[in-house]
Amino acid sequence: MAAIDFLAEENICGQTVLKLVSRGNAIIAELLRLSDFIPPVFRLESREEQERYRFILPDFSYFEGPEYYETKIDSNPELQDIDDEFRENHIEILTRFYKVFESVHKYVIDLNRFLEDLEEGVYIQQTLENVLLNEDGKQLLSEALYLYGVMLLITDLKIDGLLRERMLVAFHRYSTQHINVDSNIDDVCKLLRSTGRIPISKVYIEMVIGRLRSDDIYSQISTYPNPQHRSTGLATQAAMLYVEDYLTEGTLVADFVLDNVVADHHKRCKQIREEVVAAGYKPKKMFVFLLNTAQFEFLLKEMFKKLMDEKQEKWEAFKKEGSERMTELGEVFSGTKPLTRVEKNGWWSRRVASLRYLLSLMTTSTSAGRKITQLIQAMEEVQEFHQLESNLQHFKKTFLVCSYTGFMQEFIKRQPSLVIKLRSTFLKMSSPCNLPCQRILEANSPDLVSVSAYYSRELVGYVRQVLQIIPQTMFHELLHQIIHILTHRMKEVPTRLEKDKMKEFAQLDERYDHALYLSYYSHTTSLSLSSPSLHPTLSSLPLLPPKVALTHLVESVFTEGILLMKTTLVGVVKVDPKQLLEDGIRKELVQQVASALHHSLIFNPKAKTCELEPKLVALSERMSGFRRSFEYIQDYVNIYGLKIWQEEVSRIINYNVDQECNSFLRTKIHDWQSVYQSTTIPIPRFPRSDSESVTFVGRLAREILRITDTRSTSYIDQMGAWYDKKTSVEVVNSRLWLQLKV
Repeated sequence: MAAIDFLAEENICGQTVLKLVSRGNAIIAELLRLSDFIPPVFRLESREEQERYRFILPDFSYFEGPEYYETKIDSNPELQDIDDEFRENHIEILTRFYKVFESVHKYVIDLNRFLEDLEEGVYIQQTLENVLLNEDGKQLLSEALYLYGVMLLITDLKIDGLLRERMLVAFHRYSTQHINVDSNIDDVCKLLRSTGRIPISKVYIEMVIGRLRSDDIYSQISTYPNPQHRSTGLATQAAMLYVEDYLTEGTLVADFVLDNVVADHHKRCKQIREEVVAAGYKPKKMFVFLLNTAQFEFLLKEMFKKLMDEKQEKWEAFKKEGSERMTELGEVFSGTKPLTRVEKNGWWSRRVASLRYLLSLMTTSTSAGRKITQLIQAMEEVQEFHQLESNLQHFKKTFLVCSYTGFMQEFIKRQPSLVIKLRSTFLKMSSPCNLPCQRILEANSPDLVSVSAYYSRELVGYVRQVLQIIPQTMFHELLHQIIHILTHRMKEVPTRLEKDKMKEFAQLDERYDHALYLSYYSHTTSLSLSSPSLHPTLSSLPLLPPKVALTHLVESVFTEGILLMKTTLVGVVKVDPKQLLEDGIRKELVQQVASALHHSLIFNPKAKTCELEPKLVALSERMSGFRRSFEYIQDYVNIYGLKIWQEEVSRIINYNVDQECNSFLRTKIHDWQSVYQSTTIPIPRFPRSDSESVTFVGRLAREILRITDTRSTSYIDQMGAWYDKKTSVEVVNSRLWLQLKV
């Protein structure tokens, strides 16, 4: 049977294993996606959580005596309330986790059923041996086993064993009461308890491993003929073989994964690393080399793409010209028209001389045949030029770049135009996104959209992480200095100003110092983003860059950097550099403002004097500096600074209000449910600074209630202030509300 027939729609055997592999890739994407949304409460990290949920979130020991736990909960009204509240808040995410665990179980069951049907002859004229002889068949059978191993590895590495047990027990308890789920939960628990209690045919595993060891199942050797490059060509098979080698007994248990797969992997990596370092490995030079390689391959691909795009147009033009010249040549030989288009051409004269020499060598029919054969082969190579486009995928061999993130950011700071080359690197990294989607696409599965979107978003997230160094530089090396200028050095000019105060508000001495600073700093910032404090000649000048220097620096970082990246399609997600820049600025702003609010509004309940008013004054100055600095730079980075400021500050406050309200609500608002939280521009969560409040909103509200407590203070309406009952000293007045409003 021809190779392509195995994947034909009428071939039930091929379609069955293809759909199975497609489903396996979708399950892996879902496991990776959900691993980022594990509710923290299941970890039981604090002593408070352990005491509160000890009977609510047991591990698999629950199945040894469920009556004990249920009796404990039913006999305690407080535990009943906690249990009901926990179920209402987590049943949705628990159901989603259980479905993906059940999908892993169903995958291996369906794989075993397919192998049994293959052995029993359900698929006419198809056996395990025949399928492994087929090009597509041996690929799919190898991938089916490999994907199962990857599922078990990801489950162990991303979702800890105790977490899985608590989730499954919680789902078992809640689903039997409120959800009609027709599933084999006992078998799922057995699979997830020890990771892989469902055996797979040993013959199948051994035959697949033998095929991977002895055969080039993806036909990569022809692309890498040099023996030194074989390891690159067979890297995909090696990865599959590495996982499947540990499935020789038909299982991949958790202890075996941790003790053998992970340990062996770290051991080998350590050995290889030591060998590489001993050979004189220099990470910076290697990074530059990889960067240049990615840029070269990108340009080469674009060149081939341009050639292929223009091929038909040029063919039509040359065909027309050739037809016209043949017509003219016919007229010349008929004697009716002279040859008018012939120009002096040294190339043709040299080719004619070569042909004469070639003909002189053809002394015999045998030698002539060989020469003619060589010419025909050369013409066939030209004829096969159209196949270059399909072979371009071989240029897309990605390399591990995550370990070079620090070098990327360092080089971006020194040379913002490097982002152009990084664009090639990011595009190169997007090629692995196509591998999990290939089988899903071939199977026409509806999972294609969600799986491709997940891997593309993950890659875009990494792109954002690398390029975030630009907004960070902007904030740490620019805005902090601008805030210092606008808050402590420069007086804000009022709307109406008396003539005799113009000189005072002009601040000519300060601006003159700024101009001196500009004369050196504007030149330096065009070369690097190093802090001016590193230059001893500037030690006598204030670290206050004037507006022109800021313009120069911002243009150096943004205009020559991220904005040169152009709109790029990373996987299936379109990346707009302008939006990327704005999102990065928003993210850094949120980090800075949220941190300021958190650290500024921490109070000592035992303080003898009121801390609230001075803390609010300091916070107000800082927030005002942020806002004014954003207005100051918005024109230079082409963003709406005030709009961004208002949107993000409003989002931070609303999010923290929601989180504080969760303490009083039965139905909580989780991060993935909050309309104010974002994965692209996340609002950070800080650890509690007291036992009662969750966020700065709660601390602020409780501090106001504490200092205005009617047991220790009295409010005098005529004075508009609160006074201490014992000392008659003013505690706080109506200015507090104005400060809160600011």
